[in-house]
Amino acid sequence: MVAFATVPPQVDYELTALGHSLKPQLELLAEWARVNQATIEQARITFDQRS
Repeated sequence: MVAFATVPPQVDYELTALGHSLKPQLELLAEWARVNQATIEQARITFDQRS
């Protein structure tokens, strides 16, 4: 984290090495969501209809 002496206050954040190590898994999850978007949307509609 880096804080700057500005008004309004500004702070920059960055991932740690541990956070960066999660990137490949997050990319796989995002791709899975893209591939299955239609199925996910249909499941939500079905769930809402039962509620």
